[in-house]
Amino acid sequence: MTNVLPACKSCNSSKNDSEMVEWYKKQKFYNSDRLKRINEYIEFAVGICDTFDNAEDNNLFVTKEIIKEALPDTTDQIF
Repeated sequence: MTNVLPACKSCNSSKNDSEMVEWYKKQKFYNSDRLKRINEYIEFAVGICDTFDNAEDNNLFVTKEIIKEALPDTTDQIF
């Protein structure tokens, strides 16, 4: 699956089986900086998939830990 990307229904229909870059350059919303960022993200995502495919134990691992404090939901106290 080398020509798969998330897209809205309209874009997905117009893209059909065209290559993403070929299709994207024809769009009125084309932007070369955005295309560069899209390609960087695709390379990143493929790299993550390769990492998991090549892992011996296939376990997830933490790459970044985020601690966030959330206020309690006072509505829950009613019930």
